Amino acid sequence: NGEMIIMTYEQVQKELIQAMKNKDTVRKSVLGDIKTTALNIAIEEKHKENVTEDNVLAAIKKYQKICQAQIDTCPASRPDLMEAFQACMKCVNEYLPKQLTEKDIDAIIQELGPKTMPEAMKHFSQLYKGQVDMKLVNKLAGEYIKTSK
Repeated sequence: NGEMIIMTYEQVQKELIQAMKNKDTVRKSVLGDIKTTALNIAIEEKHKENVTEDNVLAAIKKYQKICQAQIDTCPASRPDLMEAFQACMKCVNEYLPKQLTEKDIDAIIQELGPKTMPEAMKHFSQLYKGQVDMKLVNKLAGEYIKTSK
């Protein structure tokens, strides 16, 4: 829905049940994979009883990368597969937090006025987790720091 900041594990489970009731196979598949991946991440971090929002976000991002790789490597001779991969990607993107635009990120950097790269990166990773492309933050903060010296 784009407005959700970060999904909880319980929300993933509720959405999964709803997808099953609605016989929405794409959503059921995507959410099932996200749920399993989030649980596996929590198990790796040794807290399987408490799957955190960060675990869910990491699972969604991981699944998004898989979908993107499938789209990127899909042969042109298989439009049926491409359609399925794109449907998956569309569904996954609905569960990611709303992404900040380059303009938004630049405005935050101008306001923050970071003196160093670590200062800028820490600010974004703490306050805008999952909402920014950190490579873009790095590029824009680097440009800002260079020109503000």
